Amino acid sequence: MSGPVRVLVADDDFAVAAIHRRCVEGVPGFVVVGVAHQGGECLRLVDELSPDLLLLDIYLPDMSGVEVLRRLRSAAAGATVDVMAVTASREVETVRAAMSGGVVQYLVKPFTLATLQERLLAYAAHRRELQRLSDDCGTV
Repeated sequence: MSGPVRVLVADDDFAVAAIHRRCVEGVPGFVVVGVAHQGGECLRLVDELSPDLLLLDIYLPDMSGVEVLRRLRSAAAGATVDVMAVTASREVETVRAAMSGGVVQYLVKPFTLATLQERLLAYAAHRRELQRLSDDCGTV
């Protein structure tokens, strides 16, 4: 898990996706490897690019982000990508479905870029801790 955290941004709004991309790239230790604007494109890019983290909007034009998440978790490549939901969706059913699909965080729009950066840094710290624990277990 050394090296930068590789991020895929998935948002149907081109302007929002560009803002998220710039925000992610402004956080040390993160790099954006791709941007998707539809669910199918997102699934394809996860398979092709093997990102560490997917910033996933729930409202995509061809399928919901929850459906993207369901398909990811049933596919080999998508089973290992961490997902942060970054969405305007506040419906309890959607939040529950996302959480049961294994999202690491659920961030509701609108939010400040500072909030997104804080969440990314918290994710990176959590990821480092998991790696440390994994390394420690390997030496027992």
